[in-house]
Amino acid sequence: MFIRQCSAGPIGLVRPTGENPFRGRSADFLGEACVFLAPGGRRGRGHVGWGMRTGNSTFVWGATEGPVRPIDGLTAPAGRKRAWHLTGSRKAMVESFRNGGGVNLGTGYYTTCTCGSVVGPDPVGAARRVAVVEHSRYGLLRATCVDDVHSILCAYGTCGLPAPSGRWHPTAWYSGIRWGRQVL
Repeated sequence: MFIRQCSAGPIGLVRPTGENPFRGRSADFLGEACVFLAPGGRRGRGHVGWGMRTGNSTFVWGATEGPVRPIDGLTAPAGRKRAWHLTGSRKAMVESFRNGGGVNLGTGYYTTCTCGSVVGPDPVGAARRVAVVEHSRYGLLRATCVDDVHSILCAYGTCGLPAPSGRWHPTAWYSGIRWGRQVL
């Protein structure tokens, strides 16, 4: 299995993909999927976010940060997910998580990541899954950050991730991923 650590920089040569950050499945495109860990999230149970390569030098990344609360000042109804995603370079993705993700949870919130290659990824399928995830309700046993990372990266074409389960804390789920680890 190809292992890619979370340092900024190119992964290798692939065909250019144009302006659309969500490219369709292609067997000649080498994708990359990443999982980011915030071990102190959810009162010490951990939290995970996701990232994926969608083009020659384009990545999309994000996370579900729990349910929307009235004090958040967000326009989504209470009970909906505080989910976000961003698009940019690999370096921007790593820096975003290093600095607390898309909702500014603070430097040091996310501490490590693990990445692996995906042959013939499906960024369009993953984009559809991101839209579903971001517009759904948050649950304590289902529809959590682990469920969302798993479903988005599986739609992308990532095989072999541990199945999510209500008994898994995000940190335990993350430790079951058999890719290399990198401190952010």
